[in-house]
Amino acid sequence: MHYTARIAVPASLILVLALTLAGCTESATAPAAGKPGPAAGAAGPQHDHAADHDHDHALPADLPAGIAALKEHHQEIKAAFAAGDAEKAHDPLHHVGELLEALPELGRTAGLSAEQLATLTKSVDQMLAAYGQVDEAMHAGTAPDYDAVAAELDAALAAIEGLAASR
Repeated sequence: MHYTARIAVPASLILVLALTLAGCTESATAPAAGKPGPAAGAAGPQHDHAADHDHDHALPADLPAGIAALKEHHQEIKAAFAAGDAEKAHDPLHHVGELLEALPELGRTAGLSAEQLATLTKSVDQMLAAYGQVDEAMHAGTAPDYDAVAAELDAALAAIEGLAASR
């Protein structure tokens, strides 16, 4: 394995684990009576959706289901940013990380060739890094620049979808 790939995979795993385990725990501040709350999509630590995490996030049973779920999360995140509602993208952003981490194992179970697994792993790493930049900005209280990573995310997703089409 190439030296940078050995660093990228553990780094992406650490990022996903941090995002998954940390979740969103910053508490929302209630606006004073008669005062408007934060604007939709406003960056900053005003969100608290830890209570929203009580629904099932079971991982897909196989690679086709995993790719379908990835595409669904990707579209949900993309649509939220297109609508200017970064907060709406936040929960699916965490779930897409969990899903991306599961895909290489689903690929091995599906019997992908070594070349296909390499493509899958590279695409997963690219998506983890790009989504990680967006999530990091959100947690830092700065406006995430989804447009800066959108093309990379679309290309990596297309590569992953191509694996499903080749099967």
